Amino acid sequence: MAGTVITFYSYKGGVGRSFTLANVAVLLARWGHRVLCVDWDLEAPGLREYFRPRLNRAPKGGVVDLVTDFRTGSVQPNRHVLPVDLDTVPGALDFLPAGSDSPDYPGQVQGIDWESLYDDEFGEYLERCRETWTSDYDYVLLDSRTGISDVGGICTAHLPDRLVVLYTANMQSLRGAVDVAHRANVARNALPYDRPQLPVLPVLSRFDTREEYDRSENWREICLDETRSLFDSWLDQEVPPAVMARHLTLPYVSYWTFGEQLPVLQEKSPGADQIGFALETVAAVIAHSFDRTELLAENRDAYVAAVRTKTQNFAYDIQVSMPRSSLDVAKNVVAELEKLGIRVGRSLSGDRSWLGRAETDARHLCLVIDGKASRWQLAEVELFLHRTLGQDRRLIPVLTEGTDPRELSGYLGNLRHLRLSSVNGPAKSRARPRRRDRSRPVAGRHRPGRPRFPAAASGARAAPAGAVGPRRRPRRRNARRSRRRGQRAGAGTRRGSGGAAAPAPGRRRRDPAAATGPEGPGLGPAGARRAGDRRLAAPAKSPRPAAPAAGTPGEKGRRMHERLSHKQSAAMMALMVHGQEMSNPQLRERAGFALDGRDRLKLNEKYVSSRKSGRAFVHRLTDDGWVWCEEELASLTPPKPVRSTLTVVAYLALNRFFEYLRLHNVSLKEVFSGADAPPVADLEEAIRTAYRKLARSPRGWVGLADLRPLLGDAASTEVDAVLKQLSRTGQAHLVPESNRKALTPADRDAAVRIGGEDNHLLSIEAS
Repeated sequence: MAGTVITFYSYKGGVGRSFTLANVAVLLARWGHRVLCVDWDLEAPGLREYFRPRLNRAPKGGVVDLVTDFRTGSVQPNRHVLPVDLDTVPGALDFLPAGSDSPDYPGQVQGIDWESLYDDEFGEYLERCRETWTSDYDYVLLDSRTGISDVGGICTAHLPDRLVVLYTANMQSLRGAVDVAHRANVARNALPYDRPQLPVLPVLSRFDTREEYDRSENWREICLDETRSLFDSWLDQEVPPAVMARHLTLPYVSYWTFGEQLPVLQEKSPGADQIGFALETVAAVIAHSFDRTELLAENRDAYVAAVRTKTQNFAYDIQVSMPRSSLDVAKNVVAELEKLGIRVGRSLSGDRSWLGRAETDARHLCLVIDGKASRWQLAEVELFLHRTLGQDRRLIPVLTEGTDPRELSGYLGNLRHLRLSSVNGPAKSRARPRRRDRSRPVAGRHRPGRPRFPAAASGARAAPAGAVGPRRRPRRRNARRSRRRGQRAGAGTRRGSGGAAAPAPGRRRRDPAAATGPEGPGLGPAGARRAGDRRLAAPAKSPRPAAPAAGTPGEKGRRMHERLSHKQSAAMMALMVHGQEMSNPQLRERAGFALDGRDRLKLNEKYVSSRKSGRAFVHRLTDDGWVWCEEELASLTPPKPVRSTLTVVAYLALNRFFEYLRLHNVSLKEVFSGADAPPVADLEEAIRTAYRKLARSPRGWVGLADLRPLLGDAASTEVDAVLKQLSRTGQAHLVPESNRKALTPADRDAAVRIGGEDNHLLSIEAS
């Protein structure tokens, strides 16, 4: 695949163009790419100073010698290329200087007549040089001359596939850079070569937000207005240019203004306030070919990690997270994997060093879960998902014997898993297993005497998928009794005094046809009784006539709908009245209970969507949930058993209320949804207003537990999204409370989780 030529251009000097190019080149080489840097700033070459300490010899020629080669008919574009020593990196970085350090260099530059060279078909010669470079390198980075010049035209119109323009917050630099970007596209249309439209990446450089914050924000808006048109050809339509512009901003850091330095070599894991962080973002956009910008807007770290790991050589194929409660089991898993030639890394719960690493050593993560995932394992999961979003990397839960997968929380509960058993070996994986009879194989899926899973060939028999705990052998007495019952067509009945078949006490009538299958009577797949199971199979259901439409008079005339338990119904009603997302602490405060356990799982099947926010679940009615509420209000009676006459009267009142709404063609969702919450567009301003009320000083720290009550009934997910957006763009800062002992339950519930860590305090710039 041919490489890509990218020109770094600035209309004015002193914007950090060569600095940015040199650091981006180092990052691309570190990420496994072959990179060539070409210094086309012939009048004021300076790129060599960034690489001089890492060159094995002084340059003896460079770009100016391409003219000499052209005149002699020699095509040797790599004749003066020098390798840059970056120690151990998976890629390679080479450098083509502007020329030698000899006193003859100024005369060589001044003697070049570019116009006459192009008349002599120097452009065709450059095309052949370009073909050589793009075949030998993944990226060719050109450091262009400033201003409007012949050399600038070669670098901005003729050679590049993409253009990076750097500018500072002043109108000369800004408008000049934008104007040249537009001129480059016009000039490309006149070239005799097949060149597509030139994508332009605008980078705001040396931008200081630490002082004069209000003025900096004003200038940020000015810069965005001037450069907005440059985003049209490559930015995802769902990503606002303002968000991307903030990611493409290089901060002013006075430390790096002295000398020619490469901070990316020193800041291996830069924080958001370091210049290496912004340089990584720009390099990642280039490595992504200006694509996948929606991922950058959502998760900057994952966006950078996606290009970093494309060529990353992992030390391990899989990392096994081992809880201290089941070290022996986890070690056995590691031993079996290593027998298969798999490189296995280990992480022990409580090992802080793993959580603090900027990059993971393994491609995939395996969690050995004993009972429930430990806090450290949950942190590992959060960190792994944060780093690997958009990559082909896997998270594999392995459950020990006795671990109930239905009790796994959050993301883990939705993953397919493997089960270990000291008796039965590994089991087939599945997501959200349901309890079923474990005393016999399912018809058509497994034959006795043969292993279900390849790993069972060693002598261990595979446990059925979804089984919880060891499988017990059925008692012979129960098996014989089951066979006798299955052989009787009238099983489960007894004769009354008149000889008619009547259901036996505690039994249900079965359809004899449904009790016949490939295994014989009583063992059919259609709900038949299984050998060794004390429970009777459910009766075959006869076709039920369609129910009339909801709302018709009388009990028989109303549409039948699912009746829930008292607590489940109360939770549905509470969410209906609230109209927005509602957390368990809010539900407990307003209704006296929380929606958790089996009740939550039941409602999550259809009527309620739940997700983790901090340490608490947050719930919202689905569309089916709103339909259920309407049908419930159409009912005249509460769910049984009825414990209070007040409940009966309340249902009658609710029914009249629903009939009134239906008469006026108004839905419950229109009445309750978003009653007191501020509009999403105004939520950021509401957060800033609440912050100003609470902050004792500019940029002071405010607890999220104090902030959230001032936002009315704004959905916690929407508040979290705005806070994360403010944090990503540098307008706000979220940090955890250092004194964890001082945290209250309200502090924990109000926390915003970012990067596997709960953040409890907020600081907003210039509030």
